[in-house]
Amino acid sequence: MRTTTSVPPSPAPLPAVPVWEQAFPGTASQARNVRAALKPLLAGVDAAAASDVVLVVSELAANAIAHSDSGLPGGTFTVRLSRRSGQVHAEVCDQGSAWDGDLARSARHPHGLYLITALTAACGTAPGPGRSRRVWARIDDPATGPAPAPEALPSAAGPRPVTSLPAPGDAARLARFLQDHQGWSAFWDKAYGVWRVAEDDPDSSLHAESPDLDTVIRYITAHD
Repeated sequence: MRTTTSVPPSPAPLPAVPVWEQAFPGTASQARNVRAALKPLLAGVDAAAASDVVLVVSELAANAIAHSDSGLPGGTFTVRLSRRSGQVHAEVCDQGSAWDGDLARSARHPHGLYLITALTAACGTAPGPGRSRRVWARIDDPATGPAPAPEALPSAAGPRPVTSLPAPGDAARLARFLQDHQGWSAFWDKAYGVWRVAEDDPDSSLHAESPDLDTVIRYITAHD
């Protein structure tokens, strides 16, 4: 079971490696630059986990641009990334908004923050300097070792669901496809063994799910 929390500052354990940090202008065109900056930092990370990291940060960056003061003229948002054995920690810090930071209540299928809660081992929000807000996420990385001990993560009630993995290469293929279809988000739902895709427009009802990647690619192509 994935967990979502709203917590005070410094919600995550201190990373075992230096934190990479970069500020970006708060314009929609920066989404591509964010993805390009992240990819070399994820060398050695499991391919599916790396794809999840890129998608999560892209979604958080898009939210900062669309829904916070970061999207105002002259606004910026900051992306931070760190790696430790078995895990990648990512966060986006915006310049503030009227949002109360309740990530669990704001996450609704099939759009926006729902993707964050579905893709991550844990996620949450924390206030930053001034009006700014940090939204953070942890993604498990099986390529670099086991995930941290359970006590390092927010507790989860009940047994974990059985998880499944997509076909080899599908995550990388989808990531390449989405570079040319930036109005869409997609993720592999490990609990149910399906791809879930949705148009990023909060007013759109377009979404689909299928265990077959070609099916959801055709859906996006038909509706883009």
